[in-house]
Amino acid sequence: MNDVYDVERLHEIYGYQQDNLLFEDQVDLFAKGPGVGANFQGALYEGKDGVRRLWTGHWGGVAHFAFMPIYGFMIDHRQAQLVVDISPDGKSAWVRARTSSDQVVQHRTAMKDPAGAGTDMNQSVIYENEYVKQDGIWKFKLWRLYIYGDGPVGAGYADLPLVPGKSLMGNIRNGGAGWLDDVPEGDMSLFPGNQNGPDRAETSEQSGCFVAKDQTMIHSLLVPFHYPNPVTGKPVTWVNK
Repeated sequence: MNDVYDVERLHEIYGYQQDNLLFEDQVDLFAKGPGVGANFQGALYEGKDGVRRLWTGHWGGVAHFAFMPIYGFMIDHRQAQLVVDISPDGKSAWVRARTSSDQVVQHRTAMKDPAGAGTDMNQSVIYENEYVKQDGIWKFKLWRLYIYGDGPVGAGYADLPLVPGKSLMGNIRNGGAGWLDDVPEGDMSLFPGNQNGPDRAETSEQSGCFVAKDQTMIHSLLVPFHYPNPVTGKPVTWVNK
């Protein structure tokens, strides 16, 4: 049970550090070795070097490379609904989690781009992470994040887009199969052409994610669960009929 607590604590600390733009400290939470990396909306950052590009390079640019709380910019990742599973040998762990409210508040007096200032963005986010114990300490191995709903607070979630390519809810803004086109912040072209970019990209089919046929929230998303149904023991699957 101590392992469950330690993994939960690691994940919650990650949330606090993310809120305070401590992106260099986020890199320190990751292990070294094969299979380490980050998957942001299907943009894959491989190895600890890739993790560093995502946090200190890509998101560092979003936060003006302050790596500390800055005036007029607030992010609130409230970590919630953690489902933790530990491997029998006690060396690996898996977590399903979400943020119940991922708020990004930018005051217009603090931003360089007036067009993007004065906004409050609310998102619904799913994590499906892997962790590894190295030298007796739990660390992130594979961080996976998918945004399945986002919209400005002022307009509200119900303010669905009328113009193609301007989606406020769901993942696939261009109506295609990939996730990369939905990443909202900055240049997401691949490394090394983009020095802060991901190593490669994958489609929703490659990641195992599924988009609902009826598109109840423009494009309803299911990220596969790492665990089976706790009563039946059967895998929880999604069939697009």
